[in-house]
Amino acid sequence: MRRKRITITRSEAETREVGLALAGELAPDGVLLLSGELGSGKTVLARAIGEALGVDPREIQSPTFTLIREHEGSGGRLVHVDLYRLDPADVGALGLEEMLAGRGVKVVEWAERLPFAVPGARALRLSRLPGGEGREIVEARPDAITRVPTLDRRDGMAKIRKVGVLGAGLMGSGIAEVAARAGYETVVREVTSELTDRGLGKIRGSLDRAVEKGKLAEGDRDAALGRLSGTVDLDALADCDMVVEAIIENLDEKRKTFTALDAVVKPEAIFASNTSSLTITQMAMFTKRPEQFVGLHFFNPVPVMKLVEVVRTLLTSEATFEKAFDFARSLGKEPIACRDNSGFIVNRLLVPYLLDAIRALEEGVGTVEDIDKGMQLGCGYPMGPFTLLDFVGLDTTYYIANIMFEEYREKRFAPPPLLKQMVQAGRLGKKSGRGFYDYSKK
Repeated sequence: MRRKRITITRSEAETREVGLALAGELAPDGVLLLSGELGSGKTVLARAIGEALGVDPREIQSPTFTLIREHEGSGGRLVHVDLYRLDPADVGALGLEEMLAGRGVKVVEWAERLPFAVPGARALRLSRLPGGEGREIVEARPDAITRVPTLDRRDGMAKIRKVGVLGAGLMGSGIAEVAARAGYETVVREVTSELTDRGLGKIRGSLDRAVEKGKLAEGDRDAALGRLSGTVDLDALADCDMVVEAIIENLDEKRKTFTALDAVVKPEAIFASNTSSLTITQMAMFTKRPEQFVGLHFFNPVPVMKLVEVVRTLLTSEATFEKAFDFARSLGKEPIACRDNSGFIVNRLLVPYLLDAIRALEEGVGTVEDIDKGMQLGCGYPMGPFTLLDFVGLDTTYYIANIMFEEYREKRFAPPPLLKQMVQAGRLGKKSGRGFYDYSKK
């Protein structure tokens, strides 16, 4: 039987209307199987169906961490199932066959992970239209959806259990810390024993401070440290399932590193880069596994900042992207999906703002202190642009801006003369003792 298009929706409100209509067809005890990529509208449909059953839509969120949520509404019962985080081989342990045959409207997101058929179910495939403006909702045969997905088995990617981190600096040590705290066996690689020990020391210090502040139990700290190790040998990463690179922001160094890494790490492993400005495609092509390469851009300080930009290239497989997105979420982070353009989302918006603040200073619009205060009190920002520049490092901002200007050739990404002069003078911000502010006396 050919698939039948149900509708094209151009907004979340239109997708909601589809869900409200579906509720009447499914009540009182029907099953709806939903399949489709991230962001295709599955949870919007589930929320609308619950709303039609008298459930407060605010209570119907993606149950990614709990897998199953049951809601009693004034007009019926909703069982909301999300299999996104579950390995397909483990689905059978949930006892879903009995639940899906039970009372209430059952909505299953990521139903392609179901290893059994659901007689009488309604099945829909959802997808984003090109450009991201709108969704296509298509009728499908239930038996064409409910099967163990090929994405894990075909691509040969095992469940992520061991994580490698390249670089034990500020970002690398932070990534290793959150990975170890999340339960992953974690190995950190640096080029010298001194740098390795220094990085591990940073992690121990961070975990100790978390214990002192009551944010981490002593037993959890000790368990995380027990899962953590350091090395100078790339071969120690050979059996990692995920390797995250966080070395110096230099394309040639990354080329050397990924070329060597590709030769020793098992072929089914995923590679990721924490770059904030270089394009992921360039680095992916240094390896023989470009379809298993993503960007995972964490923010500093990693243990505190919740955001991770998950970047896919034209070559990144859907299986790789989903595993990387799921991995970021498993670290307690909030991942967002990004295209592979220089700066991704955050830096593409942030860097021009910082550079414009410097231009405003050059043009005499205001003083450093007044511009900072204006953005804090007028826009509600936690810190002004110059405080942030000093915190990030003026050399880092200058380097990123040059890369982005080379990519886009737009004035807004061009480093102002004052930024270049301050970098040349060694006034790099907080790390050098002086930037736009003087930290030497603090």
